[in-house]
Amino acid sequence: MSTGSPTRVEANCKKLWGDHCDYDVDFETDDYEHYSGVVKEDFGTSFGNIRLATSSVRGMDGAWNELDRMLCLLVEQKESGLPMTKEKELKIFGGPRGEHRHVLKMFTYQMEARIHKRK
Repeated sequence: MSTGSPTRVEANCKKLWGDHCDYDVDFETDDYEHYSGVVKEDFGTSFGNIRLATSSVRGMDGAWNELDRMLCLLVEQKESGLPMTKEKELKIFGGPRGEHRHVLKMFTYQMEARIHKRK
């Protein structure tokens, strides 16, 4: 399995959120089997907001690849200049093999129903 390129990850972070700071890429695990990637702003003496987090995936390589995949798709979306579609959101945030699409669809449906109910 190839690992996402740290250089490409950093470049894509700057394309998405600007080059006013560096970006800290960190991987978290509870069991040393499943990892999630997290990107935060890095101001040198402190960290800023979390900009992106992946779902939990098997292995460090898996987490790098998922982070890289998500960032590439987000940059592609931004550079297209088109509005984000629901299908594109599902592709980006639905997991490396689309395994979270169903849960994300249900969550989106529930949130939209609550918004429409308030109107």
